[in-house]
Amino acid sequence: MFDLLLAAVHENAAWCHLVASTHGLTGSWTPLVWTCPTRTPPLYPDGITLSAGAPVLDLVDRIDLSTPGASLKDSFASLDPGPAWTVLLEGTWLVHPEPATGSSEAPWR
Repeated sequence: MFDLLLAAVHENAAWCHLVASTHGLTGSWTPLVWTCPTRTPPLYPDGITLSAGAPVLDLVDRIDLSTPGASLKDSFASLDPGPAWTVLLEGTWLVHPEPATGSSEAPWR
């Protein structure tokens, strides 16, 4: 199941990277985080954790904090961002794997 979680996290970061690039922005990847050094389009995060062990400094040191509106996506709900940040929303990852051969559908997990 953890492999599916990692796949979802990386797919989501890839989507944010693609959206940022269509706006002329250049995101960057490390094994622990994806970040964009300039403000991303509305409703898109400026940084995303790609690992449950990502330190918050790996994110905040790589994003623009000089203008209002910086946002982070904590994919694993494992960051301790301190009092400078407010949790906007919490969510749960859902997965619907491809059905097995001969099966008409697979259950959601």
